Amino acid sequence: MPPVGIAFVGAGAVVLERHLPAVLALEAFQVRAVFDPDRGAAERVAAAAGARVALSLEEAVTTAGVDAVTVA
Repeated sequence: MPPVGIAFVGAGAVVLERHLPAVLALEAFQVRAVFDPDRGAAERVAAAAGARVALSLEEAVTTAGVDAVTVA
């Protein structure tokens, strides 16, 4: 079964320190996109996850392979 594709909406400390490590520890999930109004924060989380930076909320949730969205 392919991993569940996740988009993070929000890329602050909670995502970087809590949500992302939990998702990366599970083979059943793969981060596909990250959106945050603070592009630097989005870039940090995306780089750590091997995901793309989305330039808008709409882009994040419509990225190919995104099955679920987490908002933090």
